[in-house]
Amino acid sequence: RELAKITLDLGDAETARRLHLEALAAIETSYGPDSPQVAESHVWLAETLLALGKVDEAASHVERAKDVFGDHPDPRWAQKMSELLGHVRRAQGRLDEAAIAARKALELSIKINGKGHPGVANQRIRLAIVLRQLNRLEESEAELVRAVAALEKTNGKDAMVLAPALQNLAEVKLARDDCKGATPILLRTLGIIEKAAGPDHFNISFPLVSLGDCALRRGDTKAAHKRFERALAIRDSAHRSPMEIAEVKFWLAKVARKDRHRRRAKKLARQALKLLEGVEGGESMRREVTRWLK
Repeated sequence: RELAKITLDLGDAETARRLHLEALAAIETSYGPDSPQVAESHVWLAETLLALGKVDEAASHVERAKDVFGDHPDPRWAQKMSELLGHVRRAQGRLDEAAIAARKALELSIKINGKGHPGVANQRIRLAIVLRQLNRLEESEAELVRAVAALEKTNGKDAMVLAPALQNLAEVKLARDDCKGATPILLRTLGIIEKAAGPDHFNISFPLVSLGDCALRRGDTKAAHKRFERALAIRDSAHRSPMEIAEVKFWLAKVARKDRHRRRAKKLARQALKLLEGVEGGESMRREVTRWLK
């Protein structure tokens, strides 16, 4: 199981899945199917399945872990299950349920670690993402401002751990159509990741996509195309989720249409649709791309 966790951290989710399944079978044989050790294995397997985009399968393992742990699990495992359930419900489009789970994970994290702990800041970020998707923008921004302040206090203003909070804070501003407010935050995020991890790190693709979005909104298709092409190259080389690559293909289709290259726009959009075939959690994007093509 420990080898599976390390393998997942190294980015090989498929091998991690195989190792977790082997560990789960061995632990069930040794301890029985209703042991706490089995419940823990279900939790770790669910996390790996989420990394592979297997949302419904991950959900079944979270529910199995909850059944085995019972009504009074250790608070740390209760927090982990709430966190994973929040991810699952968000991917399934069940955002109200996702917000409840994310809020519970945050409350448990505060209870376990105290408000100033970095883990609490990470839970605030996860909750803020769901709140933004529910268009509860003021609540989302408030959680992110708290997260940024806590992370700056413990790690400094240029630490890599700040990047997710800053990126999501910029996304809230974009949801308000405030590119002027979002751009300096995105450039700061980009600079932090490049300095800490190099110019080709996967996480650079997130501020690049958002900066491309801003460029497209102001009609600068050349700048937008440059940002999206760089993001696509990074995501392609990282061999990550097809949905993440499809997202950038769709952005490039929008740029092509804006430049009146209709044939290229349709080709890119269809490539995005092809990538989304059979991808769990990709239904919303498939519907959006299909509507755009009509």
